[in-house]
Amino acid sequence: MSKEKTETKAEAPAAPAVSANPALVEFPRDTWGFTSELRKIGLLAASDVRGNKEKQDLYLATLRVLAQHSLARFNRDAADLLAQIAEIEERDASLTRRQFGRGDNTDAE
Repeated sequence: MSKEKTETKAEAPAAPAVSANPALVEFPRDTWGFTSELRKIGLLAASDVRGNKEKQDLYLATLRVLAQHSLARFNRDAADLLAQIAEIEERDASLTRRQFGRGDNTDAE
């Protein structure tokens, strides 16, 4: 069974090479600068693993939870943003109707 796993792993596409040296790790460009603290803490925590499988499992599980949380926040925030846009559009349409006495908004489409 372990032979099968080894063969399967060998067939999987290789992940991009990332250095074990934290000074050589290249992150995606962050024009907003909001991931700088995450990068620093992530590298520090990775260095604390020190070859311990349990620590590595915990570290990776924590990263997965953070990724899931980020997706949940994104989905909620995106839905809230769409709701705000719809509310603004409705207020704008209502204001237009009051100002110009129009009962429909067929020309806007």
